[in-house]
Amino acid sequence: MNKFTRKMMLAIACIIAGCINVQAQYQLPNPGFEGTWKETTWGGFLGKSTENAPQYWHSFGTAAGNLQSMTKASVSQSTDTRTGSGSCAKISATNPIGNVVGNGTLTTGRMNAGSMTPTDETGNYNFTDLENEEYQQKFTGLPDSISFWVKSKMASSTEEARMAAILHDNFRYQDPTKDETILSHKIGSAELNYTTTNEQWVQKTVNFEYTQNATPSFLLLTFTTNKTAGGGSKEDVVYIDDIEFIYNSKLESLKIGGVAVDGFDKDTYNYTITGDGVVPTEDQIEAVSDGKGASIETTINENVVTIVVKGNDYSENNNNTHTYTLTYQDTRSQLSSLSINGTALEGFSKDKYDYTVSGEVPAKDQIIAEADGKGATVDIEINEKVVTITVSGSNIATDPENKHVYTLTFDYEQGIENNGTIENLKIYSINGNVFVQGYTGTVEIYLLNGGKVAQKEVSGSATFSLEPNTYIIRTGTKTTKVIVK
Repeated sequence: MNKFTRKMMLAIACIIAGCINVQAQYQLPNPGFEGTWKETTWGGFLGKSTENAPQYWHSFGTAAGNLQSMTKASVSQSTDTRTGSGSCAKISATNPIGNVVGNGTLTTGRMNAGSMTPTDETGNYNFTDLENEEYQQKFTGLPDSISFWVKSKMASSTEEARMAAILHDNFRYQDPTKDETILSHKIGSAELNYTTTNEQWVQKTVNFEYTQNATPSFLLLTFTTNKTAGGGSKEDVVYIDDIEFIYNSKLESLKIGGVAVDGFDKDTYNYTITGDGVVPTEDQIEAVSDGKGASIETTINENVVTIVVKGNDYSENNNNTHTYTLTYQDTRSQLSSLSINGTALEGFSKDKYDYTVSGEVPAKDQIIAEADGKGATVDIEINEKVVTITVSGSNIATDPENKHVYTLTFDYEQGIENNGTIENLKIYSINGNVFVQGYTGTVEIYLLNGGKVAQKEVSGSATFSLEPNTYIIRTGTKTTKVIVK
């Protein structure tokens, strides 16, 4: 698609969207200077001038002020574009009389030529004419920057041309000005002084700075061959093309509960948040856009947070949006509980990984180990007296280190079921009582899950009254399993 075709399509789209001069809100109606150009002839005792200006743009030919007849043409149509097709605006400095230099100027507003002194801001300025829609550019967007292409030739390498884009409220704003009353109506502006581009096309992008949180009514945009009124040389020339207002639609920052999302980057759109899998509430999500007037929509669906950022111009450009997703994954890999034969392991803590258990090694199906993480897996292995429980997080495939290992070492030595005798030691049960005979020392009695139920210092013999169950009796380094019925 050549430059002319692309620009015509943009112009048609603007008309369809209602963004002509009367209703424009987010972009200019003629940003590439294609289509209609209007020729104007004027003059006085200094002679006639003829100027050809693009639609919706203005220069000396339509200026107000009692010295307009003394001005000279500064704007013309040029085919010296950056792409070699279509047209652009050529802005030339003038020499209306003597050694006076008239800055070449192109504006969306109207020029006022009212003073013989070029730097007189009360007589020479550009303004938004509230009484004539031809000389006003309605604009309600809050752009973050303005982009334009420029090619310039200046007699001096130190002289600077100028671009000024001023968003203002419903007021007869003028530029330049130092009048505080006028300046108080400015909502935001993007301004740039730049030196010669040495006849090369260069793209310039300038950020807007806002002084008020308000919606503008008008845009006053001006290009001139020199930043100083009457400055530069009559040979200075500036070409302007392809003006675009940019509306940012990304996130500048993202915090959850006041903490920045780890690894956040505005150009990264998908995040997996590992941990306990707890999804934040909307009021815990702090999403800040990089766009002045951008909107942010946050939705939560199960474990996925979706954040949609829409540029301020979304109503006219629904492609200007970016979507960020945060997927919360429960990757915990510890035990939340551990029981043997239906009884919780005494002294269990999810952060304690090694246990010594008095009693006989249980069968695998007698060990109930529950993980704290959704989707975590639990693997139980038994090797002689050692039970190993490995808990792997749900993301073990991508994070092989996300696992915790618990070991239970059982110190049970095979004794005699029911009633047993080891050397001179006799241990047996009758009618709910356990009898220990022929032993002096500490007797400890445990359930099979390791829970201690009794302890006594014995000298020769002792009797223990116990509830029906299976117990491990420890006498010194010996253990005996006894069934109480």
